[in-house]
Amino acid sequence: MQVVIDTNIIVSALLNTKGACYVFLDRVFAGTYDVVVSEDIISEYDDVLRRSQFGFDKEDVDFIIKWFRDNALMVEVNENSYRPDEVIDEKDIPFYVTAKATKSRLVTGNIKHYPIEEMRTMIWELS
Repeated sequence: MQVVIDTNIIVSALLNTKGACYVFLDRVFAGTYDVVVSEDIISEYDDVLRRSQFGFDKEDVDFIIKWFRDNALMVEVNENSYRPDEVIDEKDIPFYVTAKATKSRLVTGNIKHYPIEEMRTMIWELS
């Protein structure tokens, strides 16, 4: 299964190593899913995971960013071709357009940020 992973899944996995997000991320790293990213998505991961408010270990963040760069399918998407009419958070647009353009499942913990009716078959809420 091809997936696009919202940043909140990675944050949740790092905050709770006994939760569903951690189990999912562990499966991602084991190669269970085909992960799709864009440069904007990688930048978002890097920015958020390095925020001091989380206090994540630098080596863990470096590993995660490197894993996605080395193992995920990197794509370029024309946002204008896939941009939704309504998205609550502009930072979610790269995830949405990448998932839509590549017909991937969007794995998120915040489905309220996305146009659910349009994405009913492609969104996977993990919490």
